[in-house]
Amino acid sequence: ITETYAFINKQSSSKTVRDQTNYILANIILRCKIPKWDEKDTLYKKLSDLLHSVLQETGTQYPHPEPYYLALLLFWPGQNYKQDDNWRNICTYVASLGK
Repeated sequence: ITETYAFINKQSSSKTVRDQTNYILANIILRCKIPKWDEKDTLYKKLSDLLHSVLQETGTQYPHPEPYYLALLLFWPGQNYKQDDNWRNICTYVASLGK
């Protein structure tokens, strides 16, 4: 599934928010089954960059909650979190869910 969405994201000239969020979600679910991120966190970096571009495109008034839920899943602070922009924006993502 992740390979299919990677292909869609790479080959499509018009990437939809839905395709991008599905790709991110498929990778998050896969990582729940295989909990260790790669050593350099390249996949995490790639997913977070993609999600940032989706959130830039959708803004805070997007009528569907998927990008904001994905932000919570991907950016929620874990045991070894660093206080960064992702962490600071969680309140914005939560507030956007209620709109």
